[in-house]
Amino acid sequence: MDFGISSKLYSHESEATVLGCLLLNSSLMNQISLSAGHFYSQIHGIIYSACQAIHMRKERIDLITLQTELEQRDQLDRVGGFAYLVEIAKNTPSAANFSAYEATVIDRYIKRNAWSLVRDAAERLERGEDCSDEIASALMRLSQPVGRYEHGPEDIARAAIDAIEKYQLGTDMGVTYGISELDAATNGAHNSDLVIVAARPAMGKTALLLNMILGALDCKVNKHSVGFISAEMPVAQIGTRICCIDGRVNSHKMRTGALDDADWGRLSGATGRLIGSQMWVYDKSGVTIGEVERIARRWKHEHGLTALYLDYLQRIKGANPNAARWEQVGDNVMRLKELARELDIPVICLAQVNRACEERSNKRPGMGDIANSSEVEKEADQILTLYRDDVYNEDSHDKGTAEINFVKNRHGPTGVVRLRWQAPFMRFTGLMEDY
Repeated sequence: MDFGISSKLYSHESEATVLGCLLLNSSLMNQISLSAGHFYSQIHGIIYSACQAIHMRKERIDLITLQTELEQRDQLDRVGGFAYLVEIAKNTPSAANFSAYEATVIDRYIKRNAWSLVRDAAERLERGEDCSDEIASALMRLSQPVGRYEHGPEDIARAAIDAIEKYQLGTDMGVTYGISELDAATNGAHNSDLVIVAARPAMGKTALLLNMILGALDCKVNKHSVGFISAEMPVAQIGTRICCIDGRVNSHKMRTGALDDADWGRLSGATGRLIGSQMWVYDKSGVTIGEVERIARRWKHEHGLTALYLDYLQRIKGANPNAARWEQVGDNVMRLKELARELDIPVICLAQVNRACEERSNKRPGMGDIANSSEVEKEADQILTLYRDDVYNEDSHDKGTAEINFVKNRHGPTGVVRLRWQAPFMRFTGLMEDY
């Protein structure tokens, strides 16, 4: 693709200077975030690939080693010969401003890709294709920072030591669930993780998710910015339920207009805390996976999103509406996991459980009971199932309690955590917490 000579779409000087910096200081390869594809000039891309090969052999990059590598690849004449390598080195007086030159190369690469996306989008839209969400998501991905994905043994060891130190200091807790028993079992929801919370209807899974959101918003250690995408409830219902949970206000009294002065006082405090929070809601019914990705990327870009919550998996429409439902759900799960990694945030998503578990004597759902897709079992980092015995047995000895069963936990043990269910407030708490 020919973009002309506009420096707004490429910078020959910056590309050449990046390569010159590598010739002056070979160790810069340890911190560089570029690939050969970032270079507009094919010649510069070839030279950079040769530099990468030299670096991977743990050899020093200089004029002689670079010349030798290009000769072995039969590419020296293609890049202008040894004279062009000398010219690059001669015109780079210092490597001190390497980061600025690298940033310019990345900036021009992003602009070229954006230009290409917009041009292709115009052609597709003229043909009548429905590609607006796809294009919007692609443009948002371009704004994500470039990262390094190839790591040597020293990088691996350094990353491990840093992580271990954070664990020991208690500074690497994930986004808190706000319930001490859950946080103790998981250390919170970790960045890049996909967490699935599965249950049959009427178990209170939406209430549990809202409790988790409140736990993140109320975190005293980190100020979290959370997003909630709901295909189930409009924003008014979400807001009233959050305020009832936070203010410990009887939801039935609220809905029947029977609130007293004390209730109003607690609701006033809850709404004030909500106004002062960093919470964002998208409540479109029938939301598509493309919309989920686009909204999450925008929230990350504009609000510094630290956790995303979804209600619920089987209500999210797939990219291919003609595919079987299980295929759509499977694809959605994989894309949610990729979104968690891309944005480096936890994605916590509700899921429905098949009715078949109610036909068993032990109605507690397992991992295989999640509706529509076995991909959930493969992709999720944590799978929590919610069960309340008093939903099925009115005289249950466990009335007012709930079981959270960690049927999958990549970061720790599996097992059951028991919580108190405060039905009037739709609130989950630890068994030892005050009512």
